Parts: sequence; structure tokens; C-alpha cells
Amino acid sequence: MLALLLSAIDDPNDKLKLENIYKKYYQMMFKMAMKRLGDVHYAEDAVSNAFMRIALSIKRVETDNEDRLTAFVCTLVKNECIRIFPEKNRSDKLIDIEEIRSLRSQDDISSEIEEKEVYEKALFGISRLPEEYTVALRLYLVFGFSYGEIAEITDSKLGTVKSRIKRGIEKMRSFLKETKK
Repeated sequence: MLALLLSAIDDPNDKLKLENIYKKYYQMMFKMAMKRLGDVHYAEDAVSNAFMRIALSIKRVETDNEDRLTAFVCTLVKNECIRIFPEKNRSDKLIDIEEIRSLRSQDDISSEIEEKEVYEKALFGISRLPEEYTVALRLYLVFGFSYGEIAEITDSKLGTVKSRIKRGIEKMRSFLKETKK
């Protein structure tokens, strides 16, 4: 697949950029697609499509900020998974509100509204955090990666990942407490 992608690019610097992205992120992207789709063939298609999108826009792909690049490739794979198999990938939620609703009685509408408000505040809170926390929290809470996988993806130490997630969750809690007042 890489040879095919590289053949579509003329500039040697852009070829090198794509090759580096491919070598660094292919495994992570494939794991993510497998987790979402549960099928090797669908996962391969999702990753191939994501890399085709990267190749087509390689001049605009920024590789200076690793956290941003990681978030970018994760988003591409997620979107390709949704395109390939939309029934399995309705949305990314930190909290599965539908599951909680099904466990509760139908007439408990006030707590349902409160849950939705907390969910929306949590999503807003994550977007307000510094980037190092946002990337780690999204990979952990939204995409379901383990601490070790996140350390590998972000090229960080395991302890750094654990502390970013812990601090990010603490910052989220304090944000939620502030907005509750």
C-alpha cells in the first residue's frame, strides 16, 4: 500500500513525510480500526482510505506537533470507520447515555436532562484543556486505548501518560464542579 501511495506524490520531501507518518502511525491506526469495526478487511479498508486522504493532502499535513498529528490521524481513521460501517460507529461518547437511559425507568426525565447536561459540559471541558491532556484523554476515554498504547502513540513515557490522564480527569472534575454552581 505504501508504494502505491508514494507513487502518487511527486515531491521527494512529501514522499518522505508520508513514509514517516505511515511507519509511525499505521499500527495504531489499524488497532483503532479493528477495535471499532471488529473485522480485518474493514479495518484495512479504513486505514487505506485514511492514508489515501493523507497522501492527497500531504502538503497541508503538519508534522511539527506530534500530539496534533496523532489526533489528526485518529480522527481520519474514526471517520473512515464511520463511512465504511456506519451502524457500528454511530458516535463517540465518553458516557453512553442511551445505555444509562435503558437501565432507568421511563418517567425519570429530570435525571435524564441532567445527564445530558453533564455529558455536554464534559465534552466542552475536554476541549478547554491544554493539548497534552486533550490528546491523552481522547485516546483513553473516547478511543479506549490503554496507557501503554497511548505512550507508544504519543511517544511519551508511561508515567507521563498516566499523570496526564489523571490530571486531565482532575481538571475535568473541577471544571464540572465550577459549572454546576
